[in-house]
Amino acid sequence: MIKSNSKNRFQIAAVCLFLGLGICGSTGCQVRVAGQPLPSATYLDPGVQYFPAVPGKKQANETAPLNAAKADAATGR
Repeated sequence: MIKSNSKNRFQIAAVCLFLGLGICGSTGCQVRVAGQPLPSATYLDPGVQYFPAVPGKKQANETAPLNAAKADAATGR
């Protein structure tokens, strides 16, 4: 009976060890050295990017002067 109790303790300790390693491995490893935070393991992952909405008339506002310049060049002004 003593052997099964020590076997159970070993199994519980092994499970706790693997769970602890899994949790530590999944959280990253950002540390502070002399007040400076050093990057975690995920610092190379791209962050969320924001692209603001472009007004619909932007292209029309850009092409109108170009078309006017082409028309002026065609008429010889």
